[in-house]
Amino acid sequence: MLINAAHSGTAPFFYLLFHHNVNDVPPFAFHPDFDKRRAGLSFDHVSIPSTLPYPTYVSVHGHTVMHSPEYRSSWQLLNGGLLATTIDYPVVCDFRNQDMGLGGQGTPMAVIADRDLYPGYDYYINLGGIANISYQNDNRWIAYDLFPFNQVLNYYAKKLDKSYDKDGAIAAQGIVNQKLLQQLQTEPYITSLPPKSIDNSWVMEYWIEKIDAYNLSVADAMRTYIEFAVHHVSSIIPADSKILWTGGGVHNKFFMRTIDSNGLYSNIPDSSIIDYKEAVLIAYAAYLRWQDKPNFISSATGAERDVVGGGVYLA
Repeated sequence: MLINAAHSGTAPFFYLLFHHNVNDVPPFAFHPDFDKRRAGLSFDHVSIPSTLPYPTYVSVHGHTVMHSPEYRSSWQLLNGGLLATTIDYPVVCDFRNQDMGLGGQGTPMAVIADRDLYPGYDYYINLGGIANISYQNDNRWIAYDLFPFNQVLNYYAKKLDKSYDKDGAIAAQGIVNQKLLQQLQTEPYITSLPPKSIDNSWVMEYWIEKIDAYNLSVADAMRTYIEFAVHHVSSIIPADSKILWTGGGVHNKFFMRTIDSNGLYSNIPDSSIIDYKEAVLIAYAAYLRWQDKPNFISSATGAERDVVGGGVYLA
């Protein structure tokens, strides 16, 4: 049973419950007897079918505040033990550190869901705060962070007192700055080979500072960044490939139109997959952890071997 909960405070958290009989229950709902108030959260918008079984455990990723493969450490804002004792269910969390302890990047996790839950595509691109990609090459799964995406666009939208650029309308009014575009395309992270990953703090402290240095208007900064993202994706993926696009960035209609002009617009799923694929991923990662099966693929992360990632806190 997959559970998508609302969030408390400013950082979004998905609290996902997984029951072994996953085919017998609808996704994204809470069991009616689960006392949501005990966790200090608000789930008023969540539908609650009366037929759901009790959950087996709760899977939580948490908001990442530090991710440093060079120090083999990733830190999420979460107290798994406190959550387990508060809600009286086992909690699976802290997924990334085992992979990093074995020399991996601890990311991307999405490749495990792409392989097992969404088969049949040539490429998988998730346009979240950081865009990532998964694909197979010579029967080996490759996955890595492409570039910061929504974090950059939302940063500039907030300069106009907007939380995001709805439909990409602001970016569509801008003009591409060729010097900035060229710099972004030649940045060391962009030109380096995988496995590789991006830390959220690096986005603010390094990446966005590079863009800010050009003192562009919000529209021009956004338009240039859209052009960079489209060019970079197009340099990796052949035209007419079968691609599964997910993540909030898919709602940016201007970006998707620009991608379309490069022959890469394909297989846009319904909104439940676009918006909740990452939530499903975290639930599935916990399911594999509970079954003592690998949920990190070493060919994607660079670890010494496939990893069973995640800590378990009993209620």
